[in-house]
Amino acid sequence: MPTASTLAGITSLAEAFRGLHSRRAKVSRLAIIFRNERTFDFLSTLKAAEMLGLLERTNEYISLTDLGIGFLLASEGKMRIIRSRLSGIEPFKTALELLSKRKYIFVGEIIESLSAKYSSLKFLSGVSEEEKIRNMLIEWGTCSELMVYDGKTHGFHLT
Repeated sequence: MPTASTLAGITSLAEAFRGLHSRRAKVSRLAIIFRNERTFDFLSTLKAAEMLGLLERTNEYISLTDLGIGFLLASEGKMRIIRSRLSGIEPFKTALELLSKRKYIFVGEIIESLSAKYSSLKFLSGVSEEEKIRNMLIEWGTCSELMVYDGKTHGFHLT
């Protein structure tokens, strides 16, 4: 999951299609819509929306998938859609696997598990990487109610 993407950005990107009155748009057209948004990283948000299955990119066009249309039209089900999709995307997948075995986990444990799973990769080392993963889990995991973050212990548990 791109670390510069946010749940608010995904929602804004989906809403842009409502404003365009179309299921399909040119990447350049959407980029123009978001060019003045300082807190919005367009390419990261686009990649995150693709990973979540809300959008498909074909050459210079982006299309809402059926799931993306459902997300756009859902009034109260948006978080349920995000939660279900996040559970299959790293590092959320690994975090949930660890939480199925223990009540509480920490970012360092998630990183260790990811490194063991993907041994062919030099996966995440250093404080800044740990901070990126923690921030991603907080931004996406807690906002979608997939997990809860305890600021005192810096650990995560299920909702």
